[in-house]
Amino acid sequence: MLLRALPLLLLVAVAASGCDSLGGGGDEAVLTGQVVNASTNRAVVGATVQVLAMGIEERSDSTGGYVASLDIDSVKTVQIVAFKTGYAADTVTVTVESGQSLTVPALLLRPSEAGDGTSGPAASITLAERSPRAVGVSGT
Repeated sequence: MLLRALPLLLLVAVAASGCDSLGGGGDEAVLTGQVVNASTNRAVVGATVQVLAMGIEERSDSTGGYVASLDIDSVKTVQIVAFKTGYAADTVTVTVESGQSLTVPALLLRPSEAGDGTSGPAASITLAERSPRAVGVSGT
């Protein structure tokens, strides 16, 4: 009789210990950080902040700040990327534990060399040459 009840007793003991591997959710970890213009050190408002591979996306607020909550079981290393039109993206990697609140190093967005992200006026192009390996065009 005791041998029959042993698997049930073990299952109850593991469940009572709070083991997340039996399908229970992990604890919440909270990441806070700021998105900053690398040239001026000012906040970048409205930048998209993603915690890669976790499906989490936030936007930076009026101070460049963001908060992301993660549901994790124990310890996890995650990459966080920030981007906004007119800036080159930045990525940081952090390791966070379940139940932890972690301040992420600032994400530094550098203004793009290409300007504000809008294209110039329309132009006409002409097929100048073609070969099996290349197509040459000339523009006006």
